[in-house]
Amino acid sequence: MNEFNKTNFEELMREAVIQHNLGDYEAALALSNEAYEMAPDNSSEKGRAARDNSARYDRLGKTEEAEQWADEAFNIHDGLVKSMDDPNREAYRERSVSAMYVAVNGLRKAIHAKQAGQTVDDLSFLDSMRLTWSDLQKARAKANGLNRKIDQYAINASRRASMAETLFGDRKIGLIIGAKAVALAFASESPMLDTSNPNLTTKQRLQAKKKALLGGVAALGISVIASPKKMNKKRQKLALKIADRAL
Repeated sequence: MNEFNKTNFEELMREAVIQHNLGDYEAALALSNEAYEMAPDNSSEKGRAARDNSARYDRLGKTEEAEQWADEAFNIHDGLVKSMDDPNREAYRERSVSAMYVAVNGLRKAIHAKQAGQTVDDLSFLDSMRLTWSDLQKARAKANGLNRKIDQYAINASRRASMAETLFGDRKIGLIIGAKAVALAFASESPMLDTSNPNLTTKQRLQAKKKALLGGVAALGISVIASPKKMNKKRQKLALKIADRAL
């Protein structure tokens, strides 16, 4: 068995992100899958690579494969957390985002079902999204300084958590998280956070803030549109349409 080279692994993961951001999802998938094969079984690194594979399959429109890889990522990271007497910050963070990937797959299915006029019976994605939020709170409690208040993963998850709660869970919680998504957007990929991507240019950091802000505004808007006092079929259709695009 070859010894795991973490430096090579991280280089593959970084290059995969570059290709993903350029829109070449096939190339990005090949790189993250190579990283997956390199990583030790049941390691956090293998879970991360599985999660990135899920993201690439999602972009390629292969939803079943995306779900399978997200499930594998979560199972790995969930197993690591449960194996620890006192899970560390990284373990909570990685499980949080893997749970979010599982939740987003379920949320998208639920949105499409509602758009088709079907009843949504499986709300297990809400539990996954709530685990994301809970894990992020636990992770921040183990951080220092500004990082105790803000985590890049929380910025990435907030709009999705808000939409899930608004449309299928507790709308008041969805509204609160939506407002938080807007407030957190201005800190997205800030170099002051130890959870931001250190390889981004200034332009890319500004783009990340813009994306986070637009997502937060969309989530907040959905909470307003979905007000139970004013809700009708037309407003529900609009809320679902915005959510589908903002995921």
